[in-house]
Amino acid sequence: TISIENAVVDIDFGGQELLDWKSDAFREIARAAYRTRVSAGRFALYLLTGGINAFIVLNPTTKLWDQAPRIILFEEAGFTVEQFEVDGHKVILASKGELFLKIKEIIINTVR
Repeated sequence: TISIENAVVDIDFGGQELLDWKSDAFREIARAAYRTRVSAGRFALYLLTGGINAFIVLNPTTKLWDQAPRIILFEEAGFTVEQFEVDGHKVILASKGELFLKIKEIIINTVR
């Protein structure tokens, strides 16, 4: 499993709604990761090719059905995909192994 220090992370940040918590989470992930991309999910499928190592949705306006095709592909390819809430904010995270756990920990510890 790749470490967070060597990981490329793609984030669907969304618009300016609830900017504070998203900015805090982004800042901490960007500090920990090798590189972050904010692409509104355009690079999400690169998770399947190894071009990115994690995909995160911090966009509070996204609907689960908008993410469903990606989620199905990621799960079928063996990635862990989880939708969870932190302090009332929905997050979707897709990655593998220790990297998944580390990113989830960063998000939870930052937002709470």
